[in-house]
Amino acid sequence: MRNIEVCLDTTNARQFIENLSVAIDCGVKRFELCTNMHKDGLTPDMSTVESACNLIARQYSFSSANAPEIGVMIRLHNNNFTVTNKQLITMGTQLQNASDAGAQGVVFGVLDKHGTIDIDAMKYLCHEAKVHSLNIGIHRAFDVLKNSPERVTSLLELGVQRILSSGSSWLNKQEATMGLANLTDTLSRLPIGAQLVVAGGVNADNACIIESNLIKAARNTHQLWLHAYSGVLSNHKLCPILTRKLVNPLC
Repeated sequence: MRNIEVCLDTTNARQFIENLSVAIDCGVKRFELCTNMHKDGLTPDMSTVESACNLIARQYSFSSANAPEIGVMIRLHNNNFTVTNKQLITMGTQLQNASDAGAQGVVFGVLDKHGTIDIDAMKYLCHEAKVHSLNIGIHRAFDVLKNSPERVTSLLELGVQRILSSGSSWLNKQEATMGLANLTDTLSRLPIGAQLVVAGGVNADNACIIESNLIKAARNTHQLWLHAYSGVLSNHKLCPILTRKLVNPLC
């Protein structure tokens, strides 16, 4: 079975819980929760995060070690990836709220006006995440950064454990299959314990292509994850057939 992370939109709370339940039954190992996917994802209402965590806790009360993980998008707006000092403090509060709601991880990314990593802002958020024992991932802000070895090194030094990327520029909106060379390079630079989470049109049809091209660069099978959103949806509902085919190619 593949390491699959599914992005779920919490905007419609009832549909969200239904989608979450279906995905759990299909064997999805991790979820990224956000709202307003038409804006590429913003911070969700924490009541929906808590509902998701409670649902998983009930279903895995006797085997919590195997329970799917919940990660929460921390992003206030879709104008760009810069934030004001006031917004940064709000993001720190949202990190704490995500932890209080039961989440195990958070996903964020802050850049400066030049499109490079805002070290001070990221250092603050990573510190807050560590205080609350949250796993740390950077979202597609990574794909805004200039393609260089330093971007990976800087993020790892800050404490980022997961990098979400399509391998192509954020502005291009290309599928992951178009960025395989960059994805391979990024994955090859990650130490054991860090993960590359491949996003960008991932579905059951192209997952094998992505895997076969990247797996040799991974130090272990846990380093490579596939991140799906539209590839598992049908009429805004999570499709169990598409999801099972993605999770288990033998289905």
